[in-house]
Amino acid sequence: MNTQNVRKEWMNLWQQLQTRADALHDSQSVALGLLNAYDQLSVGERAEVQSILAEWLLSEDNRRRYDACFLITERLIRELAPAVGSAIDRLKGLPGPEARDEVEILEQLREALAK
Repeated sequence: MNTQNVRKEWMNLWQQLQTRADALHDSQSVALGLLNAYDQLSVGERAEVQSILAEWLLSEDNRRRYDACFLITERLIRELAPAVGSAIDRLKGLPGPEARDEVEILEQLREALAK
């Protein structure tokens, strides 16, 4: 499967899961659905999804940031350690307790990825 197809299918899956989760008021189902889909990917497909997750870490959409962080944490995707660092740097420049909380979570993730 080419990278454009992987990207398109991943984004479509996220949107479908998000729509269903919104209807059911079950935001956890998105992350779990993505985790299940990630586990089914080939090595090449995972590489493309990892580039999407790196983008999501820097997204303005906190749902995408959460989903990316969840997958990276659950599968210890060490290749994304630089993206986690970039997300930390970005969030450190933002005001508010939510940004500080997210920085703390990402710093713990960065430590776990370094082990």
